[in-house]
Amino acid sequence: MNKIIGKINRGYFEKTIFWSLVVPTVILSIFYAYFVKQTIINIVERENFEDEIVVLNSEIGKLEFDYIALKNEVNIDYAHSIGFVNVREMKFASRAIPTKNLSLVRE
Repeated sequence: MNKIIGKINRGYFEKTIFWSLVVPTVILSIFYAYFVKQTIINIVERENFEDEIVVLNSEIGKLEFDYIALKNEVNIDYAHSIGFVNVREMKFASRAIPTKNLSLVRE
Protein backbone atom coordinates (compact mmCIF):
# COMPACT_ATOMS: atom_id res chain seq x y z
CA MET A 1 0.00 0.00 0.00
CA ASN A 2 2.81 2.39 0.88
CA LYS A 3 4.51 1.67 -2.44
CA ILE A 4 1.35 2.58 -4.35
CA ILE A 5 0.94 5.84 -2.40
CA GLY A 6 4.62 6.60 -2.98
CA LYS A 7 4.21 6.09 -6.72
CA ILE A 8 1.10 8.28 -6.78
CA ASN A 9 2.89 11.03 -4.82
CA ARG A 10 5.94 10.78 -7.08
CA GLY A 11 3.71 11.00 -10.18
CA TYR A 12 1.97 14.08 -8.74
CA PHE A 13 5.34 15.62 -7.87
CA GLU A 14 6.66 14.99 -11.40
CA LYS A 15 3.54 16.55 -12.96
CA THR A 16 3.89 19.58 -10.70
CA ILE A 17 7.52 20.07 -11.69
CA PHE A 18 6.68 19.57 -15.37
CA TRP A 19 3.89 22.15 -15.39
CA SER A 20 5.88 24.58 -13.25
CA LEU A 21 8.54 24.52 -15.99
CA VAL A 22 6.18 24.51 -18.99
CA VAL A 23 3.95 27.42 -17.92
CA PRO A 24 6.79 29.96 -17.38
CA THR A 25 8.41 28.79 -20.62
CA VAL A 26 5.19 29.42 -22.55
CA ILE A 27 4.69 32.81 -20.87
CA LEU A 28 8.27 33.85 -21.60
CA SER A 29 7.90 32.67 -25.21
CA ILE A 30 4.80 34.83 -25.61
CA PHE A 31 6.63 37.85 -24.17
CA TYR A 32 9.59 37.17 -26.45
CA ALA A 33 7.36 36.99 -29.54
CA TYR A 34 5.59 40.21 -28.53
CA PHE A 35 8.84 42.12 -28.04
CA VAL A 36 10.30 40.83 -31.31
CA LYS A 37 7.13 41.95 -33.11
CA GLN A 38 7.31 45.41 -31.48
CA THR A 39 10.97 45.72 -32.46
CA ILE A 40 10.17 44.91 -36.08
CA ILE A 41 7.29 47.41 -36.10
CA ASN A 42 9.55 50.12 -34.66
CA ILE A 43 12.23 49.43 -37.27
CA VAL A 44 9.68 49.70 -40.10
CA GLU A 45 8.27 52.94 -38.65
CA ARG A 46 11.77 54.39 -38.31
CA GLU A 47 12.51 53.57 -41.96
CA ASN A 48 9.24 55.26 -42.99
CA PHE A 49 10.17 58.34 -40.96
CA GLU A 50 13.60 58.40 -42.58
CA ASP A 51 11.94 58.34 -46.01
CA GLU A 52 9.68 61.22 -44.97
CA ILE A 53 12.71 63.15 -43.70
CA VAL A 54 14.43 62.73 -47.07
CA VAL A 55 11.33 64.03 -48.88
CA LEU A 56 10.96 66.98 -46.49
CA ASN A 57 14.65 67.87 -46.75
CA SER A 58 14.41 67.94 -50.53
CA GLU A 59 11.33 70.18 -50.29
CA ILE A 60 13.19 72.48 -47.90
CA GLY A 61 16.11 72.65 -50.33
CA LYS A 62 13.75 73.56 -53.18
CA LEU A 63 12.07 76.25 -51.07
CA GLU A 64 15.44 77.68 -50.05
CA PHE A 65 16.50 77.81 -53.69
CA ASP A 66 13.23 79.57 -54.64
CA TYR A 67 13.71 82.03 -51.75
CA ILE A 68 17.25 82.88 -52.82
CA ALA A 69 16.12 83.33 -56.44
CA LEU A 70 13.32 85.69 -55.37
CA LYS A 71 15.63 87.54 -52.99
CA ASN A 72 18.12 88.16 -55.79
CA GLU A 73 15.35 89.66 -57.96
CA VAL A 74 14.66 92.44 -55.44
CA ASN A 75 16.72 95.56 -56.13
CA ILE A 76 16.23 99.33 -56.05
CA ASP A 77 14.73 99.45 -59.56
CA TYR A 78 12.19 96.76 -58.72
CA ALA A 79 11.29 98.60 -55.50
CA HIS A 80 10.68 101.83 -57.43
CA SER A 81 8.56 99.98 -59.99
CA ILE A 82 6.17 98.69 -57.32
CA GLY A 83 5.79 102.08 -55.63
CA PHE A 84 8.54 102.41 -53.06
CA VAL A 85 10.28 105.79 -52.87
CA ASN A 86 13.55 106.97 -51.40
CA VAL A 87 13.33 108.57 -47.97
CA ARG A 88 14.25 112.25 -47.83
CA GLU A 89 14.65 112.55 -44.09
CA MET A 90 15.25 109.51 -41.95
CA LYS A 91 13.17 109.29 -38.80
CA PHE A 92 13.63 106.70 -36.13
CA ALA A 93 11.11 105.56 -33.58
CA SER A 94 12.24 105.95 -30.02
CA ARG A 95 10.67 105.92 -26.62
CA ALA A 96 11.33 107.86 -23.49
CA ILE A 97 13.39 105.92 -20.98
CA PRO A 98 11.76 106.06 -17.54
CA THR A 99 13.93 107.75 -14.95
CA LYS A 100 12.87 105.49 -12.10
CA ASN A 101 13.05 101.75 -12.27
CA LEU A 102 10.37 99.54 -10.88
CA SER A 103 11.55 98.15 -7.57
CA LEU A 104 10.19 96.57 -4.43
CA VAL A 105 12.62 98.53 -2.28
CA ARG A 106 11.36 101.98 -1.24
CA GLU A 107 13.93 104.68 -1.52
